[in-house]
Amino acid sequence: VITNADELYSAVRKSGLVGLGGAGFPVSIKLNFSPEKKVDTLVINGAECEPYLTADYREMMEFPEDIIEGTRFVMETLGLRRSIIGIEGNKPAAIRRLDEIIRERSLDDKMCVLKLGTSYPHGAEKVLIKACTNRAVPVGKIPADAGCVVLNITSVSFIAKYVRTGMPLVSKRITVDGSAIENPKNVIAPLGTMISATAVFLGG
Repeated sequence: VITNADELYSAVRKSGLVGLGGAGFPVSIKLNFSPEKKVDTLVINGAECEPYLTADYREMMEFPEDIIEGTRFVMETLGLRRSIIGIEGNKPAAIRRLDEIIRERSLDDKMCVLKLGTSYPHGAEKVLIKACTNRAVPVGKIPADAGCVVLNITSVSFIAKYVRTGMPLVSKRITVDGSAIENPKNVIAPLGTMISATAVFLGG
């Protein structure tokens, strides 16, 4: 049972979770901020980091309950005041579904979905913080210096699943596309899968 920030940091570290948006930064480090930072806001990154990617979108459509539960769990365990889930406006079905679950669970007093403009690079951490909170991360500083923690939307979904099942990070959903791929799609690949094997699987 995870009841405080230290236990959450330890559990996420043991799970092997790195940011599933693409940067691969260890999530446990993001959660391990000092009290002096006065962090009060959890920003969830639902803006895909690059154009044409749809892996996070599929997570929103297939596991919206886990996204909301993971967001709630992280926010409350860290003692944060609010959560903002930023999603680009070209994903209206995902925005509606997540918003419905927030209202169904009576979380709308501390959690919301914010529709972002559909433009690159909204998935960049500092750009996202500005769009969601109107706060600017000082030059050379980190999101905690602007009172924010930023987590990828698939990462918080994983945290909900991990707390429920204890299964560590062993796979990742990826978008495989481009002129060299005959059957472009999202695939869930075990960690360690060769890129060449994925291309062959999709007719590359």
